[in-house]
Amino acid sequence: GFVFHKQGNNLLKTKGDIEHDVRVLLGGMGNEELFFGEEGTTNGAHNDISRVTKLLHHAVAEMGMYRKTRLNSGALDSHGAGRNLDDETRMLMEQQSERLYSETRTLLARLKPLTEHLAGKLMEAGEMSLRDALFEIRSFEAACHQFNNKVGLAHAG
Repeated sequence: GFVFHKQGNNLLKTKGDIEHDVRVLLGGMGNEELFFGEEGTTNGAHNDISRVTKLLHHAVAEMGMYRKTRLNSGALDSHGAGRNLDDETRMLMEQQSERLYSETRTLLARLKPLTEHLAGKLMEAGEMSLRDALFEIRSFEAACHQFNNKVGLAHAG
C-alpha cells in the first residue's frame, strides 16, 4: 500500500493536525484489516505504528493534550521521552489511539468501493501517478452521483 501525502509548510500543528496525521498513518493497517481481516494484516505498518506512538506521546505527554492540566511530563524524564510512561499518559495515549483507529476504520469502510476501484485500476495499469489517481477518484465520484440520482438516492441539498 501507499499514501499520497501533501507536505505542509507549517511546522506548528494543532490537535486536529496531529489527529489527521495519526489517521493517515493508521490507514494502511486499517485497509489491510478491512480487506483481509485481522489475520491478514502484515508487519508493513510497523513504522507507521511507531510514528503514531511518537505523535500521541508528543500530544499527551509533552503538550498536555487530552488532559485537564497542561504539563509536559516528558520534561521530567532525564533519560529521554517515553522511557517511563506513567499510567495516565499510557491510558490517554491508548484511548486516543483506539478512538482514532476506530474513526479511521469507519471512514475506510465507507470508502471501500472507491478503494476497490482504485486497486483495480492500479492492477490494470501497473502504476498510477497522483494525477491518474485523482482522475479515477473524480470519475468514480461522478459515476456514483449519477447512479444515486438515477435511482433516487441523492441527498437533497
